[in-house]
Amino acid sequence: MSRSGTLRCSVFLLLMVPVHLLLLAVHDAAAHSRSLLFRVDRLFWSLHEDLDYLVLGDSHAQDDLDPAILGRAFNFASAGETYLQTRAKLKKILRDRSGRIRRVILPLDVHSFSSFRAGRMEDADYWVRYVDFLELGREEGDPLGRLPELIEGQLIPYLGRGKDWLRVLNTLRRSQQVPVRGYLGRKSAAPQSLQKRWALAHRRARLHLGSGEAEDPLLVGAFEDCLDLCAEHGVEILAVKFPVSPEYDQAIRELVDVDTLEEWLTSLVADRDGVKLLDLRRELFDRPHLFADADHLDARGAAVLSHLVRTRGEQWETDG
Repeated sequence: MSRSGTLRCSVFLLLMVPVHLLLLAVHDAAAHSRSLLFRVDRLFWSLHEDLDYLVLGDSHAQDDLDPAILGRAFNFASAGETYLQTRAKLKKILRDRSGRIRRVILPLDVHSFSSFRAGRMEDADYWVRYVDFLELGREEGDPLGRLPELIEGQLIPYLGRGKDWLRVLNTLRRSQQVPVRGYLGRKSAAPQSLQKRWALAHRRARLHLGSGEAEDPLLVGAFEDCLDLCAEHGVEILAVKFPVSPEYDQAIRELVDVDTLEEWLTSLVADRDGVKLLDLRRELFDRPHLFADADHLDARGAAVLSHLVRTRGEQWETDG
């Protein structure tokens, strides 16, 4: 490279440094104040009390359980969270809060181990605080496969992929609702025709189980690691099959053998000490007005389910 070319390159890099630092500062300020992930995270780690229930997992757990009803509880689940992420989060929680958590609630749904979820790792700027991306890459058989997430999370968190490529702008659009013990209930859905409910159910089912396998071994292994971690720390587990609408149930039956899959899911926890299975998939089939969409409850539905989970938990305690 000529001297003039080297000079231009150096000037460009020098100009980019302040731009990069400015974007970092804006992202950090916006993410920590606006992103639900960061706000709930901050709430959890500022909490200094023992918990009877810690809710972890994906949006089913996030939307369907109100910790204010469960009792001394916190909802630390997040939308799109996979068991690769839950395992990493749980490992840190049990290490830093050992002896302060009595029970962990984990989802055990038909899509919990679907391979469509295995490669998902959105919000790397948040998950880098929990997930060892290089170790995860080695576990997946590709040591450098998770390097992009590591670089994004540690060096350029304001950049994402796809439609959210400029994370700064996306973060600034996020809601300023205040989560209560980690929970923000979903709004009730406007009444929909049966045709629209079927269309939504099929769209959700195809997203969850329309491609790949329903029993991804990497996700299954991460779930079993969660069970082992809780056993090591003397923490009980409620594995919950969360409610879905009849339309969603029928839609996934067109894609997979649901009954066989349900039996397999049950077998994952059947012989585990300190693990209780709550099968609530069909619990609200006759109450469609409690669903925000095909497979998530609104705040009213979450209240109903939370009371039910608390009652079943107390019954487990009584049965000893």
